[in-house]
Amino acid sequence: MGAHTSQGENGVEYRPRVADVELAALLRATGAEVVEGPRACGKTETALRAAASAVRLDVDDAARAAGLRMAERVDVNRHGRPAALVVVTGWGYGYRRPDGVCVVPVGSLGP
Repeated sequence: MGAHTSQGENGVEYRPRVADVELAALLRATGAEVVEGPRACGKTETALRAAASAVRLDVDDAARAAGLRMAERVDVNRHGRPAALVVVTGWGYGYRRPDGVCVVPVGSLGP
């Protein structure tokens, strides 16, 4: 590995990107950001390195189950039943998971 590389989460060499510095500055200012880009360009690894914490709904069954349990904690007397359970993603297409949760790409929510 070169002087400026390190191991990524998946064991693949990680090369620092200009986006690392920009993402760190945006997170300090806003607390949350959407990272978009073409497939396999390093979005996940870049975001994981910048994040204080991460919930991987794509690979973590316990995280998905926790989201469903959170829906059970809604005070339906005060707020009514949730119209839908939704996970907003940074990319992809919308669909309904087998557990009934809707997956919605942020771009489909409008400007």
